[in-house]
Amino acid sequence: MEPSNTITELFDKLLTRYGSAWRAKYAGISPVAVAADWTEQIGRFSRDDIAYALDHLPEFVPTSHQFREICLRAPQENEFENPWERIAAGRASPERVRTIIADLRAGFAHRSPTQWIFDLEARQAAGEKLSLFQKQCLVNARRNLGLEGVVQVITEEDAERTKRLKAETQRKVDTYIRDEYVPGL
Repeated sequence: MEPSNTITELFDKLLTRYGSAWRAKYAGISPVAVAADWTEQIGRFSRDDIAYALDHLPEFVPTSHQFREICLRAPQENEFENPWERIAAGRASPERVRTIIADLRAGFAHRSPTQWIFDLEARQAAGEKLSLFQKQCLVNARRNLGLEGVVQVITEEDAERTKRLKAETQRKVDTYIRDEYVPGL
């Protein structure tokens, strides 16, 4: 299987930037396997994401996973865009922004700061499946506010899943530290 043009172009740029270190990183590994791994890791990214990663390369030759992590940091269009930047760029009128902000303030003016607790409970009572994070926030909030009848919304299955995820995350951290910071351990 031939690597895609994007991967071929990327490898050429990485070879140019890292020279023999790039070749040494993958010496003895099938070029097809290397290309397949990189395609799997970065195949979903746009050319802009890849260009961002190329502009933010580390001093060492990255693995496909490390390169993917850099791509993930690429700014996305309209991601958390500041409305004042839109005004400065002429893409939003100041009047419209003021109207939106006033509507938002008015919408929250009558709400209690703890209303989200009751909203979340109502959503769960209506049958909506809450995430583990939402469930934990709900339990903690009710407990911290001293609300009567703290509802146990975290099931044994949720607790076991959380325990497994924590252990898996710790193993990944340990492996990363061992491989990246203490080679040969």
